[in-house]
This record gives sequence, C-alpha cells and structure tokens, in this order.
Amino acid sequence: MPAKRTGNWTRWSRDRAIVANGGLADPAQAGRFEERAWEIVAELYTETRDRHRQSDFADRFDRLSLLYINNTAANAIAIERNGHRAVGVYIGLLRRLWAAFQLGLSRADFLEDAFDSPPIVLGDGDPASMLEPEFLSRLPSADWPEDRRSALWDLFRRAIMFFLCHELGHHARGHIDLVQDRLGLDSIDELRAAEADGPDRRLLRMLEFDADTDAIDMILIAETQEAKREGWSLDKTEAQGFQWLVAIATLFLALDIEHRPVLDQYQGSHPAPVHRAIHAISTFARSYAAEFGWDDEHKQFYEEEAWGAASVIAEALGFPEGRWHGEHTLLMDLDRFAVEETAFLEFTEWLTRSNEDKPAAEPAWMQAPLPG
Repeated sequence: MPAKRTGNWTRWSRDRAIVANGGLADPAQAGRFEERAWEIVAELYTETRDRHRQSDFADRFDRLSLLYINNTAANAIAIERNGHRAVGVYIGLLRRLWAAFQLGLSRADFLEDAFDSPPIVLGDGDPASMLEPEFLSRLPSADWPEDRRSALWDLFRRAIMFFLCHELGHHARGHIDLVQDRLGLDSIDELRAAEADGPDRRLLRMLEFDADTDAIDMILIAETQEAKREGWSLDKTEAQGFQWLVAIATLFLALDIEHRPVLDQYQGSHPAPVHRAIHAISTFARSYAAEFGWDDEHKQFYEEEAWGAASVIAEALGFPEGRWHGEHTLLMDLDRFAVEETAFLEFTEWLTRSNEDKPAAEPAWMQAPLPG
C-alpha cells in the first residue's frame, strides 16, 4: 500500500518554490524503493509529530504537511507560508542515504564482527557508480543475508528519523520566523546557495547546528521512553546508541559526496558536512552517555567506532585521506570548526532564552553589517 499523503497537498502542490524544485511526487505513482521509503518517512513523521504534541512547541506542528518532492538532489526543506508549515523530503536524499548504507554493507570491514554472513557483492566497476539513478533505487534482493538486510533498513530508518527531526526542529525552534524577520526568507533547505561568508550566512549555519541539536533531543526523548517501556539492558542501550551514531555519521558523509574543500563549503549557507558530523556525533554521544549511564571509556569507544564505520564508506568512494578516513585530520579544518562551535554556543544560548521570553543580548556577530 503506498504511503498516504500527510497534510494539505493541494495547497502545497501549487506553491511556487515546490513547483520550481520539481513539484510533489505522488506516492501512488512511486517505484518500489520510493514507495517503501516514503512509507517509512510517513510513519516516522507521524510518530514524531504525535509524540511532541504536548510539548511547549506543539503549536508549531499545527497545519503542518509532509511533502515528497520529485527532485533527485540530496535535499530537504522546512517551509512556512501564511501560517501553513511543511517539511519536504526530496527523492534524492532518500536515494543517497540508501546507496551509502548499501555500499557500507558490501564491505567486510564495515561494522566488522557484527554479522554472521559475508559481505554482499553489489556489482563490478567504480563504487561511485552506485550514485547513478539506475542503482540507487534497488531494493535488497533475496540474495541478501537476513542480518545485513535488517541492518540496511535499520540504519536507513535512523538516518531518515534524524533528518525529519532536523526539519521539524527548524519549525519547533522558531527558525523560520527568524529568517523571515532577518533575511526575508520563508524556508530553509540543505542546498541554499550563498555568495559571501558574512553575518547573514553565519546565522543560517547556526540554525543548521541548532536543528541538528534539536533532532538529537527529539530522538533521545523517544529512546528514553522506549527504554523505560521495554526495560532495556545496558547491552541494549549500547547497541542502540552505537547504531544511532553510525547512522548520523553516514548521513553527513552522504552529504559530502562532492568533497569540496571545507573553506569552499563555508562560502554557502550550511556548515561543512564533516563539521556537522563532529558536532552531532559528539553531542549525541555525550547526551546518550548521560541518559543511559555510559562511562567516558564507552562513550569514546562508540564515537570512534562510528567514525570508523563511516570511514569504510569514504575509502570505498575514493575520498582522499584526512577528512573522513586516514590518520591525519588536515582536510577537516578543525580550527574553523572551533570558531563555528564557539559561535554556536553563543547563538543557542541567545535563541533558547529568546524562545523562553527571557531578555538576552544577541551575539555580536549577528549585529554586524551585512556584506556589501
């Protein structure tokens, strides 16, 4: 059964931005992969929205639609028009994540010792060819071992959950209101371009870090509720936490396929994907450890193992050493990350206090003049 349309599709099908980006993709007309992927998106979206209906920001989930956008870009969007809100997921994002996890599971050193079965064979040729449309939408065949097929769907669901919570976080944290007031924008998406690295672009980047952090908060609320309901053991919490870390690391790796230099990436409106990965993995591991009683040794171990899993995919894709794999970190540009992280701590304190109607001074960089 195809995924149901969720929200006011009639309204959004005529929206200028949606039409310009390919229009809405009808679940009833989807191929096998898209049909199954959209079922997962709709299920996770509904669960997350309903779980937070009693929260302080529940009003921001009113008049909210979930949209499937017929575009092969690895993108997602949070948008608001005249009090109507939507989260849009592009076909390309689903396919990119699906391909990344398939590539990982085809390698013997991906999550080594986690499977009883040997790695699967995906085909001959350059692994990067798996990013081509004819490969991206393949479902696991009957030849896939059950343990690897199960891991594929599990990691894919977690990555989608993170992205959905990220987009919902843009609404929940009042980001759309902020960019409307400051920049005259009514949407935030993963591919918005920019010409200069000025205060306005830093604002957009801070919103991305903030939405990633809010996604982690939403996921942890769900995890703690389920852990209490099912009585998870320590082993279970460790397995769950590790799987989340692998999914998050792979997600941001999948957004870095072009592998542009970090400083070039900062000419746009989003942080470098590797910096988002560093922030999200560290934040998730720290919060998860506090919630479930991991000691520092376990926390560090699972962070490193998650990076190791992503590095297997990066190496298979032919990425140069120094960012996603290898012993050195030159291509990560950790000095720039430290600057962005400091700015984010200032920003999130200001935004949180503002959302709680408490007086707070804006970070100085938000008051700087926009570039000429």
